[in-house]
Amino acid sequence: MDQRWAGLLGSSDTAAILAQPFRATGHPQREAALVAAIRADLAGDASAAGRWRDYLALASPFDVAARAWARLRLERLSR
Repeated sequence: MDQRWAGLLGSSDTAAILAQPFRATGHPQREAALVAAIRADLAGDASAAGRWRDYLALASPFDVAARAWARLRLERLSR
């Protein structure tokens, strides 16, 4: 399984995910918020909407796809 998805699905701890080369060069708070949102969403955790909002507060305007996905998830979670 791809290293990125394996971590998000729970087989790696958050520190290991954030140490991945493509994440380590980014913004650590933003990356941690994205990982937390995805994990909460996948687990069906009631905190998922709040975690997506946390991510959106930190997301760069250049993270177009991730921001769009976060808004879509928030819309679906609010139903």
